Amino acid sequence: MNANFVNMLWKWNGYAWQPINEHAEFVNMDAYICAPGPEFSKYDLSAFDRRGTFTLGLNSVYPYFKPDMWIGMDKAKSHPKELWGESFPKIVRGTFGNELINDRPWKEYPRVYFIRAKDGNPEDLMNNVGPNAECVWMRSTMISGIHLLFWMGYKRIHFVGTNFGGGKDYFHDAPVSKQDGVSKKSFLDKQVEYLRKINKIAVLRGIELISCTEDSPINEFLPFKTLDISTQESELRYG
Repeated sequence: MNANFVNMLWKWNGYAWQPINEHAEFVNMDAYICAPGPEFSKYDLSAFDRRGTFTLGLNSVYPYFKPDMWIGMDKAKSHPKELWGESFPKIVRGTFGNELINDRPWKEYPRVYFIRAKDGNPEDLMNNVGPNAECVWMRSTMISGIHLLFWMGYKRIHFVGTNFGGGKDYFHDAPVSKQDGVSKKSFLDKQVEYLRKINKIAVLRGIELISCTEDSPINEFLPFKTLDISTQESELRYG
């Protein structure tokens, strides 16, 4: 990627890195962050067939659900190989472009976009939403996904399957790993606190964050609506 030109999303065009402009493109739609929490298996996903909804899938929510866009900030080996042949856009961390998948550089796969990320804090998300912003990483795919959606122009963001713990780790049976040596519970607790801070800033900027996860600690500070009601409202707003 061009060190002298800042942009959040990049694509390898076969010869050089090319900036992708998705800035403020989706102001008339509602976003739904789909996470692989234990509640995800309980949803009627046909709700997303309604107009005005845009789904952003996180990590291992695929292959159980095929979103409109997917984001994962881990190395390629952490994700199913089948993912890279899917037609929806796939967002990954910019430092992994030359990593090999089946002896082919990651950057050469179709509809794989690389996100230019940097360390930061919750306040940085709302202070970096201009056309040439860099994504805030904070060691959390969800936080980077939120920042991406802010940058793309979404004013109403819903959280689906974001249990942040519960009776089981995921809605599927994948093993749980530790992230940066921190226990999973501590990592999830940090994300809840990050989201609490982000919400306070988002409210001041006219952005609404909504929980569609019934059993979630974020319901202490976010309004809760069922997925069915939320998508109906999205369709009505979209027209």
